[in-house]
This record gives sequence, structure tokens and C-alpha cells, in this order.
Amino acid sequence: MDSGDWVADGFSAGDTLIIATPPSGSSLNNGTTYTIHTATPTTLTLDQNVATATRFVSSAVFFTTTTSCGSSCTVTHYWIQRTDGGSWTANTNFGSGQNVIVTTTASNNTTYAITGVTTTTNTSDTVEVSSAIAAETAGAATFSNPVNKRFDEPIITLTPKKSAIKDAADVSGTASAAVFTRHTGDWSNLAVGVGATISITGTATDTNIQNDGSYVVTAVSGNQITATRGDLTKPLVTTLVGFPMTMTINVTQPAQPSYSANVNFGRSDAGDTITKTSGDWSGTTLEPNAQIRITTALGGVNDGSYTVASVSGATVTLREANRLKANILTTGVSFFQQAIGLTTFNRIQRSDGKVWSLLSTFIVGDTITISGSGPNDGTYSVTAIRRTRTSLAMTSTA
Repeated sequence: MDSGDWVADGFSAGDTLIIATPPSGSSLNNGTTYTIHTATPTTLTLDQNVATATRFVSSAVFFTTTTSCGSSCTVTHYWIQRTDGGSWTANTNFGSGQNVIVTTTASNNTTYAITGVTTTTNTSDTVEVSSAIAAETAGAATFSNPVNKRFDEPIITLTPKKSAIKDAADVSGTASAAVFTRHTGDWSNLAVGVGATISITGTATDTNIQNDGSYVVTAVSGNQITATRGDLTKPLVTTLVGFPMTMTINVTQPAQPSYSANVNFGRSDAGDTITKTSGDWSGTTLEPNAQIRITTALGGVNDGSYTVASVSGATVTLREANRLKANILTTGVSFFQQAIGLTTFNRIQRSDGKVWSLLSTFIVGDTITISGSGPNDGTYSVTAIRRTRTSLAMTSTA
């Protein structure tokens, strides 16, 4: 293939390959089904020979001859002869009027126009080309005449996952760790995952609810779902071997993906930010307009629901602006000491007049790191936030 990647496009060993004609393409080799033997990014090797080859590798001789065209007139002919006993025209798309791309030679790697086909030793083993060649004997020259084709695979029958399944299942365990083992097949066609809420119905008899109710899934493996019953005061009704219980399992709330990471929170007029301290957000489901919920972040001050505006590398930018309390920020400050009685306090005051406690996560007892200030860079412990709340009292931890 001249460009692209067979493997990235989904082709692999054992696949069935169908060749068709794209717009403005060639009908060469249409109507035949092939089986892929091996696949690499640039080459598919097939179990069968294609009907018509567009490339072959052969030993060859490049030579010229001269014929007379009258008094003081000669014509030079340029020839390429296959010396492997093969034919230029048998089961190939080479012929008069076609182009041939030559590679892997010492002196003749270029594109030639074929003006004729003739026989030197074996039938149709020599072509005449229109442009000059260098005399050469090549041990393994590659000759190509590529075509534009469409490659596809047969239609795949899709089996979408369901939100509810009615089937027989064995029941074991307890209300806090109930195990539902499907009697036929597994749970792969049920859209269920860890953290999902499921509702079980169909097991009740008269006033006995048995195993009907809501559960939160804690594990899914093969034909088993493990879940915690919503009402732990209701005992689980287990089944005997060979006597499964028919039930309907309905996914009432899909599993929500969750990610744990160490992050910094930024506050901005252009949208607050959540930045991982190591790694990035690739491999997650975070994307623009996704709804996210933050929990247990910095004592809960930033807990809540937010909307993603963009994701870039390690940083998620939110649609919400100036809502998060920042634990890392850049602002103008002044450093000074204040003596009260016999005690001297080291203070940092914001020069923008904004309030520390409203805009940041800093509280008394926190350890903060200052950088970019020059002589005051270092690590400090917050000992007080003044009533004006624009200044912090601190002691060095160095």
C-alpha cells in the first residue's frame, strides 16, 4: 500500500478480504474473495494468488539496441527483459500503453512508459520502454503498476448490549454480596459494570419479595454478577443446584467511570482548571460537554458537578469560571513583618484586594510553597488568616 496502515485500518490474519472498485478506480481483481494470511502496516499476504498481479520481483536485463531508419539515421530502442522465465503480460496488468515503476535496481529506478511487448527468450519476456535506460543486469528488480482499489470485509452482525435481560440464574451469597450466576451464557450482552444499579424483578411470590429489589454491582465476571442489595434487612433467597430462579435484571443506572488522581485546582475568568500533577487525561472518557462530579477534593471545598469545556494533556478546563477554590495560584503579593507586643508575625498580603479564604483552599495549618518571589521562596505553615482576609500569617518550615 502506498499510504495508510493495513493493521490500523482493522485488517488482520484470518480475515476475509473483498476487493471492489472505488470512484475513479480500476475493476482489476473485482469479484474475488481472499483470506488474509498475514498483515503488516504496509503489506497484506493472502492465502490465495490474486487473479492479476500489479507488482512482481524478477531478475532482469536492461539493454539497448539500434536499428537503421535510412541513410545516416538510426533509432535506439530501450528494453527490459525478464530472465526468470516469466511473462510481462500473463496474469499481470502490464502491457503496451501502461506505465511501469522500477525499483531496487542500481541505475534504473524510475517510471517508464511501455511502448511494446516482444519475445526474446521466453514468450512476452521483454518490454520496450519510451525513455533511456542504463545497461544493467539486476538480480531482483521490482516492477509495479499500482491501481486504485477499495478493500473491505464482510458485513459484521452486531449484537448490541441490552439494558435488561430475562433469564434463569443461580443465586448464592448474602444480601451484602449476592452472586447471580447465569445459567446459559454469560452477562457480556448486558450493559452492566461495576458501580451500576440494577433492579431485579420476577422472583416474588405473593407477598414474599424474595430477591426482587435494587442492587449495586460490585463485580462482573463471565456469567456472574456480584452485587449489594439496597435493603440489607431483606435476606437473600439462594437457590439449590439445578434449580435456578428466573428473573429480569434491568440496569436502572449505568456504571459511571471514575478516576482518582492528584490534581491542582486553578481559578480563572476563562474557565477553572483541573490539572493532574503527573501524567495526562488520555485514556479517560473526559471530553468537551461531559458532565463530571468531583468528590473528596481538598476537604470537599470543590466537591460538586461541573461541565468540561476542553481537555488538553494534563489539564481539564471547565465551563464554570471562578467557581473552584484554587490550591495553586499566581497573584501579586507583598511580604512584610508585623510586631504585636513581643511577637513578630511574618505576613503575606494580596495586592489585588481579594480574599484568600474565598478564592483559595488555604486554611490555618496548611503547608504552602512559594516560588517566583526570589528571596522569599520556600515552604511555610499558615498560622493565621487575618480578619481582612487579604493577608496570611505564616512561619517557615525550612
